[in-house]
Amino acid sequence: MAVANALGHAQRRSDQRIVPWAVFTSPPLAHVGMLESEARAQQIPLVVAQIPISSVERALLVEMQTGCVKALAHKESGELLGVEIVSFGADDLIHE
Repeated sequence: MAVANALGHAQRRSDQRIVPWAVFTSPPLAHVGMLESEARAQQIPLVVAQIPISSVERALLVEMQTGCVKALAHKESGELLGVEIVSFGADDLIHE
């Protein structure tokens, strides 16, 4: 994409909504997509689902007990808008 833009073949922009990031605190925080505050500021109708990390199968396999996963979806289309994870291993889980 960068080469095509530099050579003038296309003028495309990257979609930063799909780039995950993590903060290596204790426990780590990981996020991809839109934050709930951003969606509410844009008045997007939301469905917010939040579950404890102990309900996530991978977390059970590695014996993670504390933390949570929050997902945001567009209320009408069902499109996934963002995910946040607070738990040990969140930096690895966010890619899934």
